[in-house]
Amino acid sequence: MRIDSEYMEKTLRQFALDYNVNGGEWITEKIHLSPVKVLEGARLHVKHDTFFKAAIIMGKAYVMADEKMHPWIKEILAKEPPEWWCDFKNLKKLESELNKYGREIFDTHIYFLPSEEPTMERPRFAVKWFEKEELEQFRNDKRFNTYSLSFSPTQPDVLAVVAYDKKEPIAMAGCSEDGAYLWQIGVDCVNGYEGRGLARNLVTMLKQEIIAMGKVPYYGTAESHAISRSVAIASGFLPAWCEIQVRKSNE
Repeated sequence: MRIDSEYMEKTLRQFALDYNVNGGEWITEKIHLSPVKVLEGARLHVKHDTFFKAAIIMGKAYVMADEKMHPWIKEILAKEPPEWWCDFKNLKKLESELNKYGREIFDTHIYFLPSEEPTMERPRFAVKWFEKEELEQFRNDKRFNTYSLSFSPTQPDVLAVVAYDKKEPIAMAGCSEDGAYLWQIGVDCVNGYEGRGLARNLVTMLKQEIIAMGKVPYYGTAESHAISRSVAIASGFLPAWCEIQVRKSNE
């Protein structure tokens, strides 16, 4: 299996917005460094700071950073191959430099894109779809506010599919409109219903619906979250890139 080339192409178009690619002032064979500029259609996260961020994809790195960081990036970080930037020793160096400017690393996530091979899923339980204007009813429902819905002003929730056991909702996969091209999927399962294939089932259904709407579905998780990574792969996703995000230290 391999990642569908159409989705990879659209992801790189998204990166052009996310990382101010056309404003790149320093480009090597593997690293594209740009000054900070928030473009329309870029992915933004309310908890992240645009002072520094990087995406490592297929051995190449896209970096957007405050110009105060550029000399250090060129002299220190660029000495390391991008695929090893998330190695602990390199993250430690990066955080030490960020601390000088009141920033710290917020997270390093791995992200998945759909593979070329189509996947089909039949609901294991009764399901119901909810569109953007219907999702408000779940705002205070703690069962589904961890991963499937975020109610974020910068990443608005747009669609969700919920599984029911009789009349009780037991799992949800939701997606947020993160950028001009990419919609991110998250999933929650109620305690006691894990291990029944619900997450894989709902994520696959939602993935297919997002594709039908002309957008690119993507799935993110922590490198150490083996269960979540397994759900992504079982739902027809493959690892595509990793991102380093930062925040202000006092947050």
